[in-house]
Amino acid sequence: MTQSKANIIASIVALMVMAIAVFELWGNAYWKGYAPGPSFVPLWIIGLGGAVACVLIIQSIRQPSTDEPKVRFHDFKQVGFVALLLCGLIVLMPWLGMLLGEAIVMLAILLIMQRRPLGPSLLTTAITMLLIYGVFGAWLGVDFPAGIFGF
Repeated sequence: MTQSKANIIASIVALMVMAIAVFELWGNAYWKGYAPGPSFVPLWIIGLGGAVACVLIIQSIRQPSTDEPKVRFHDFKQVGFVALLLCGLIVLMPWLGMLLGEAIVMLAILLIMQRRPLGPSLLTTAITMLLIYGVFGAWLGVDFPAGIFGF
């Protein structure tokens, strides 16, 4: 399979997943009073991801690769690992909460998949979680799903 075809297939699959996500978000408030609602951030992510997927499809059709490189199948192990982590996050989010669940996923990616040192990984995760909470939780007032620990 050529890289162009792989990009088109991956983009179409991503668009289908985003369509399912929009269907699942249907009925959730985009805006709640004076603050963003629970579907605000997911819809922006879906919109931006959809735009990137469409641009990749257009680019792959307009400029197909001339040397026809093959897809590297050794990357599928990493993709599968991240997909498994994200599925686990969805299942465990009611108990862990969104922020703690995301922190665990980020640490797993940094420590297990990327094999980064513990100290910088913990610091990066802490800074990222503080930024996410600071911007969306404290500043914009977005309600994150809370787990058994209350956050």
